[in-house]
Amino acid sequence: MRIRNVELTRTKFIIIAVVLLISILSIIAAVLILTPPPTPGYTTTTISTTNTTSTTMTSSTAIPAANTTTTVTLSSTTTLTRTNTSESTRTTTISSNKTSSHTTVSTSVTTITTNSSTTTTTTSNQTSTTTSNRSTTTTSSNSSIVSSSTKNTTTSTTTTITTTRTSSVPPSQPPVSVHLSTEGDPSVTVSVVWKTGGTTNSSIVEYGTSAEYGSQAMGSTYTYSGSAGVLHRVKIDGLTPGTTYHYRVGDPVGGWSVDHTFQTAPVDGRNFTFTAIADQGTTKNSIKNVELASALKSSFTLPVGDLSYSTGSQGTWDKWFKIIEPIASNALYLPTIGNHEVDANVGGNLSLYLNQFVLPGNEQWYSFEWGNTHFVSLYVSPYADGKAPQYIWLAQDLKAASNNPRINWIIVYLHFPPYSSGRYPNLLLLRSNLTPILDSYHVDLVLTGHDHNYQRTYPIYNGTETTYSFEQYVDPKGTIYVVTGGGGESLYQFSQPAPTWSARRAAVYEFLQISIEGNRLHYKAIKTENGSVIDEFYITKSAS
Repeated sequence: MRIRNVELTRTKFIIIAVVLLISILSIIAAVLILTPPPTPGYTTTTISTTNTTSTTMTSSTAIPAANTTTTVTLSSTTTLTRTNTSESTRTTTISSNKTSSHTTVSTSVTTITTNSSTTTTTTSNQTSTTTSNRSTTTTSSNSSIVSSSTKNTTTSTTTTITTTRTSSVPPSQPPVSVHLSTEGDPSVTVSVVWKTGGTTNSSIVEYGTSAEYGSQAMGSTYTYSGSAGVLHRVKIDGLTPGTTYHYRVGDPVGGWSVDHTFQTAPVDGRNFTFTAIADQGTTKNSIKNVELASALKSSFTLPVGDLSYSTGSQGTWDKWFKIIEPIASNALYLPTIGNHEVDANVGGNLSLYLNQFVLPGNEQWYSFEWGNTHFVSLYVSPYADGKAPQYIWLAQDLKAASNNPRINWIIVYLHFPPYSSGRYPNLLLLRSNLTPILDSYHVDLVLTGHDHNYQRTYPIYNGTETTYSFEQYVDPKGTIYVVTGGGGESLYQFSQPAPTWSARRAAVYEFLQISIEGNRLHYKAIKTENGSVIDEFYITKSAS
């Protein structure tokens, strides 16, 4: 009986075990059927989110300047709070290259807080390549997934997107050939001219009493036959007399020049210095003269004709403007016309000259005042008769200046010399027509060129020297005539003895530095070779 009971018990146990085994297998099969297969190379993780997601995104975008690269950075932070979840840590890097841009996306998921009892680690590597008609994109990811059973997990996600983009804008047209002048009264108005290789959006001068600028003047553009670019012209009005200004020219698209300065004319008798030079050209000596003159920081320069020797070539003008820019962009450049600007027999082309300068009056002859000094720029042919309009205008202009109680000095500059003992001693018609007008209105100094050397007379009145003093002149009667033709072109030697009115002459490269110091004029002729002074004198006027 006991044996039967034991067998019965064993049989029941086996039956129960079989049933349990079948049940377990059925449950496992059902789970396998209902659960989708995991992605190859990754462990499937189920996350159930019970709290809301907060996202913070900041972005900054810079507008690209000409031919620059712009970077846009987006940063976002996502915070997830989960209950009874499986949590993972994954680092994914995706790199994409296209013909128009390069984009890098980096995503990091990092466990902040975790309570786990069992940890399973699975590591996989996956690389896929996709090809399109425009480009090939390669996606590479190295993922490390850590799966754990947790009760409470806080996960922080930080996503950084960096986009690099190249923008296409019109090619830059930086300003060149910057030079200053005036169209009227240089105490309150200054004009700026420059050139660009192509059209820009606008013509702007930013200016002020410091490099902070603060004021802006707009101008216009123009071209002419053979200009080889676009010229920009801006007139600045309403300036303060006797003031130093900073400025730059250009526009935001084409680009800006470097910072330059200029001085407006004073209206009182304060001291100032200017330079004068003639027959420059584009030689190594003309470059040296500009270097020396630039270092003097003069208020303005008087180019006394035969400027570039362009022989009708715009390219030569452009080269000359490049040479003079260090001085012409930082002090007014107020020229007069020489035979190489107007005479077709030597390649002159007056329109090229007039198109590249902005000057007072009719721009061929004009006058201006700087402090207590009246300046006259005169173009007249040495063969014109006494009824030429230039002579009529000159007499009227000098009469007004001599009657102005504020004017203490009168200086005239023209290219052709009434007095020369060099290659051109016989401009006698010019002498007979011009010098009587100068005598009538007590002109103090006449600056000329044309002869490629240096010459200076004693004071001359009515064709005769009035004194033989060499360096000091007090209330002299008469006018001193100067030839400053050693600006850079080949020199002319002297073949005849010096006349009695000749105080000093030398076949050297040189330029002039002249200072007005109230009732005293201080004159220097400076040698190009070494910067030494080759001639110097003073004129003093008694207080009236």
